[in-house]
Amino acid sequence: MELKTALPILQSAIHKTWSQIGFDVLECAETCGESVDNWTAVEACLDADRLVLNGGDRVAQDLYRALIQEHGYDKVIDYLAKNISLN
Repeated sequence: MELKTALPILQSAIHKTWSQIGFDVLECAETCGESVDNWTAVEACLDADRLVLNGGDRVAQDLYRALIQEHGYDKVIDYLAKNISLN
């Protein structure tokens, strides 16, 4: 599947997941004296099956996994971070 075609599904799931974990991610980074750029925020939503565990979206999680297999991890995360703004 093309990344552009998958974007609407993943964008919604990533925003929902960020609404669940974003505060904790930002708070942890601040405690450690770090900042969170958009790439890191998007990656945090995708890491550790969070689209399904925190966002409740199995379809988006499966789509994300398929995209990684087809296009590679870096290309998928880079594309999503360029097209989805979380912070």
